Amino acid sequence: MKNVLICASTLGTMLVSAQKKDSLTTKSIDEVIISTYVKKDSDYSNKMPLKAIEDPQVYSSIGKGVLENQLLFTVDDAFRNVAGAQKMWSATNRAGDGGIFLNLRGFVAGNSIRNGMVAPITTSMDAINIERIEILKGPSATLFGSNVTSYGGVVNRITKKPYEAFGGAVSLAGGSYNYYRVQADVNAPVTNDKKLLFRLNTAYTNQGTFQKTNAKNSFYAFTPSLTYRPTENLEINAELEMFETNAYAEPAFFFYSSSAVLGADNMNKMKDFGYDYKQTYAGDGVKTTAKARNFFGQVNYKINDFIKSSTNVSTSYSYSDGFNPYYYFSPNPTNPSEIGVSRADQSTKDSKRTYFQLQQNFNADFKIGNVRNRTVAGFDYMRMNDNQFFMFTDFDWVPFNATSYANMNGETLTAKYKSLQSDPNFERNNTYISTGKKMSTADIYPMSLHL
Repeated sequence: MKNVLICASTLGTMLVSAQKKDSLTTKSIDEVIISTYVKKDSDYSNKMPLKAIEDPQVYSSIGKGVLENQLLFTVDDAFRNVAGAQKMWSATNRAGDGGIFLNLRGFVAGNSIRNGMVAPITTSMDAINIERIEILKGPSATLFGSNVTSYGGVVNRITKKPYEAFGGAVSLAGGSYNYYRVQADVNAPVTNDKKLLFRLNTAYTNQGTFQKTNAKNSFYAFTPSLTYRPTENLEINAELEMFETNAYAEPAFFFYSSSAVLGADNMNKMKDFGYDYKQTYAGDGVKTTAKARNFFGQVNYKINDFIKSSTNVSTSYSYSDGFNPYYYFSPNPTNPSEIGVSRADQSTKDSKRTYFQLQQNFNADFKIGNVRNRTVAGFDYMRMNDNQFFMFTDFDWVPFNATSYANMNGETLTAKYKSLQSDPNFERNNTYISTGKKMSTADIYPMSLHL
């Protein structure tokens, strides 16, 4: 009986203690700030400024902090941080292509947008002037124009803007495969009243590859920008992107023949036949020279406390000239039981593509009763002109165990095309010309958000 009373007494004490603990008051916390790499507040995903919690779009955001901490110097490398983004193939170095090709939600995604405007870069995109990269997923990407996006999504690179203090940074980087890079970021107010601001980002990179350590691929970027605020209600921005590249294109392999003929349907199985992924399967001098000149101008004007206007103008010029070898696995023409590599080339000759785009947006932020309304309305006009000339030819077939592949080089390909030009069927069989005005679009888009 004593044991029972002791247990009951202990249980009663625990209940009283629990009741006292529950009755204690707690302090309320006004605000909790979690600092992370990903800052998803965006002025571009809906063409209106929205906080992440208000944004109905599905998108990923990669800030410059991620690029700096992961030592990522190109936009292409930054996509490793995006869930669902798959690299299809690398930049082709051809005019107007716009960097690497991505697969988003089963579609080839556009990679040619800067600050919401078309501005393609034909080669690997240097990230020296990148403040943030936004990857908008799904068919809502067509808000930026159906001609340069897809139902899978779009990549929009947001550039660095001048700020009101003097500052800057210079850095050097080096690595394997003869990689070295120098870059600089300099910002300065031009006038004492800080109404005119200037910023310059520039970089030079020289690198080899794991397949060709002495490739000496060179990449140069020069990206100045200006901001002028004559009044509190008016802001004028101007930016220039200049990129120049002289580099080998990354080798592309295709399964031209069926798996029944090759005995394999993927790269791992091809290794069993002797394929060496560290081999370039080509000699020296098969580089492409590529250039990009992109200008962006913007005038932001606050009409009143509720309506803001943004007028944007963008011009883009891309150029390419040089070789672009590609390969496909195929049987030996004289011995079908032996599998090897058929080598071919598709060159560009003094090819150019230009864009002109004009965009006007009006953003309204007002209340009807207790409901906050935010609306964007505007129009977009874009024109693209092509003046591209492609030459292509098969070169030869080589086995996987050849002692050298240097016979396919800049000199031999030049001689090959020169001999083909004497053929009266050269233009029909070995060239492709893309010229003229390709498209002219005018879009009107109203969009609203109610909170």
